Amino acid sequence: MRNWIRFGLLAAVLSLFAAACGDEGGQGPAGDGTPRGNVKFSVRALEALEDVIDSVEIVLTGQTDPFATYTIDLTKDGDGVWRGSLAKIYVGTYDVEATAWDGGGNVVASAAPNQTIAVTKGMTTPVTIMLHEGRDSGETEFPHFVMIAFDKDIVVAGEILEITVEVTGGEAPYGIAGKNATNPPAWNPPGTFLDENENPLAEAGNRPGDGNGDFLPFTGTTGKIWWMAPNHQGWKWFLLVVEDAKGTRTEVGVDVMVDYASEENVDFEAHFV
Repeated sequence: MRNWIRFGLLAAVLSLFAAACGDEGGQGPAGDGTPRGNVKFSVRALEALEDVIDSVEIVLTGQTDPFATYTIDLTKDGDGVWRGSLAKIYVGTYDVEATAWDGGGNVVASAAPNQTIAVTKGMTTPVTIMLHEGRDSGETEFPHFVMIAFDKDIVVAGEILEITVEVTGGEAPYGIAGKNATNPPAWNPPGTFLDENENPLAEAGNRPGDGNGDFLPFTGTTGKIWWMAPNHQGWKWFLLVVEDAKGTRTEVGVDVMVDYASEENVDFEAHFV
């Protein structure tokens, strides 16, 4: 079922999984009384670029006072995932720049421009950024995700998760819907997709433009959808689906750990599968 993920004719894509969580490392002056938050990053390349990437850097530039800038060089672990973290950084909104280089110092991929994340006091904000090769204006025919953000990093049974997506390419306007696994086992019930008024949404169909599913329309490039966790703990998996005005589609999978209490091991992330 995870082979549902299709990204059309994208020549090369990186998945940058940014989850604001943990309390590792340290940034900024300590004890100055300003609100702080934490960010933890992991970056994974598609197979075509796994052996090309030599280094990955993230730069956060504050849009709000005190307008701080943070830079982090990620390190590659034994599983081929690039990881790093920033702890106790100032609360606020940040512009995000993410760049990957090859061994010769050439830029291999970078994040789409004009992306932002929010760091909130006492909370964590998981974010997913997709890096891609540079393209000339108008070259990207199909829509694709450039960022996915969640309003919390801990999900308990019956709780609602707000999901914000940023897309590029294709033709506006866009619509967003969700899709659970087909015929999930009775012992592992799925969650429910909702609109902004908490009304249940019909799931997206299997084919682009088939007319099935309740797609929430959005103008511009930023859309939202809500997902209510089932009253059942364990890993849940679903798709986020975006269609453009021509009915072309992009999809990304999300794994969510649902529990009955806010425990440290509760986690989730968006990723290519």
